[in-house]
Amino acid sequence: MNLDEYNEKIKHIEKQADLDKFKAAKEYALSNSTVEINDVIDDHIGKVMVNKIKIYRSSPPQCVYEGVECKKDGTPTKRVKTRGVYQSNMKPNAKLRCASRDSGEASH
Repeated sequence: MNLDEYNEKIKHIEKQADLDKFKAAKEYALSNSTVEINDVIDDHIGKVMVNKIKIYRSSPPQCVYEGVECKKDGTPTKRVKTRGVYQSNMKPNAKLRCASRDSGEASH
């Protein structure tokens, strides 16, 4: 084995390790999340209807819920504005089901 082959092998090992770390972070974050797509969640800024869930590799890893800002009743605002909510910033028991998924009623 020469130096170039050694460097390539190390790069491959590091790339595989990064992929494995991301898989573990994703598994951890999603296993500690109760939020699903189309849920309406609440944080210190306001409500958001989730349309995408990303992984933030903090320590410990957490989800970032992206979606459209909503009014207090859980319906989207007239001015469509999207933003993210970090899992650690969610208010306790701050999840509502989207009214369209629950036959017109939102519950805590």
